[in-house]
Formats: sequence, C-alpha cells, structure tokens
Amino acid sequence: MSNAVLRQNMKKILNRTEFRILDCDSKLRYEIAQHDSKVDFLCSVQHSAQGGPQLLPNLRLEEEFFILKDKDGNVLRESASVLHKTARTLIGLKTLEGGEQEIHIFIVTNEHPMDIYESRDLCASYGLDSAMAFDGGSSTSLNYKDINVVSTQEKGDTGRALKSFMIIKEIKKYRLEISKRYFFNNVKLLDFNSSTSSFKLFLDSFSFFFFNAFFNSFRSAIN
Repeated sequence: MSNAVLRQNMKKILNRTEFRILDCDSKLRYEIAQHDSKVDFLCSVQHSAQGGPQLLPNLRLEEEFFILKDKDGNVLRESASVLHKTARTLIGLKTLEGGEQEIHIFIVTNEHPMDIYESRDLCASYGLDSAMAFDGGSSTSLNYKDINVVSTQEKGDTGRALKSFMIIKEIKKYRLEISKRYFFNNVKLLDFNSSTSSFKLFLDSFSFFFFNAFFNSFRSAIN
C-alpha cells in the first residue's frame, strides 16, 4: 500500500466496530464490539458486519481512525464525513430485564442529516447500551412495505444503486406457539417470540423487516 498514513493506522482500521450475531450455548445473542475483541465463554461468532465508528458506550473516532489529529488537537484527516452532517445508518442494542435484547436500526436521511455526535446523542436518547454506525451518505437506503427511503446527495438525484445490502424478512413457523424468524442470506439473524415479546426492531416509531445498507469500512477509510 502506497499510502503511508493508512499503513501506520491499519491496525486501527481493521479493528473497527462490528455488529455480531453470536451462538451462546445454542442461544442467539447480539453484540456490538471491536473486531479483535474476544467473545464470552461458550459463545461463537456466527456472522458479523463491520462498519463504525462505535457510538456507544463511548465514541471511538481516533481509536478507529475516523479522524486523525495533530499534537495540538487539530483535525488533520476525516473519514466517512463523521464531523459533517450527512445521511447515516445506525444500529444499537438495548438489554431488557431478564436479559432479552432489543435491536434498534435508524435511517437518518439527508433531509435531516446528522454529524456523528448528533448520531450518538440520538442513540443515547433511546437508552441504548451500545451503538455503531454503518456506511452512510448515498449508501443509506430503506425499503419496508410502503416506505421507501433513498438518500440523495443532489436535488433531482435518484440515489445510487447498492451492491451490498442486508435483508431481514419474516418467516412464520408453527410449533407450540407462533414465532417469527429473521434471516440474513438464508441464515437466521433475529428472533421474536410471540408469547414473551422478547424482540423488537425499531426505526424511530416504525418497525421494519427490510433494510438496505452498504457498509464497507475500508472504503470509508480511504475516502
């Protein structure tokens, strides 16, 4: 790699925050953590999607090389427009009583753009324990029933075609009770138990099952 600055900070880039789906003794659990962080005993990472930066519990801008400062604290380099207002895709986790988890996904459009500090504050206002950003800007898009959100950068722009996306879809299975399963590339992603209401998915006041987002941590680093 010819870019000396990237070479010097590659460990930070590769260790950026990711959303994890864990198998913990045959039970699903979700986690937002740095790539190199270890998982708990009896847990294994089944799937992960890296992005960043981490928003909660602590904002990790310098630690994940989204900004670079000089010795006087002046910002020399910025990635993913973290200091500027733009469209964003955010995901966060909230632990409920009994250990159940809520997953919150936010789509911030360019009609009401946010910088990364405002994004952190939004997640904190929902009482989330952990949160992170995925790729934003023109990569922010959402399709859910009659709701279709496409982030555009210029007036009249129809948005970019996404090559990578996440699909969460509802599949009903009938046993002793009705349960809902959510899949990502035909692999179970999220669970919802109808008797205990143990899982909820939020977009502000809207819940949704289909979500498109392009997240490429390395591409953000070199923008």
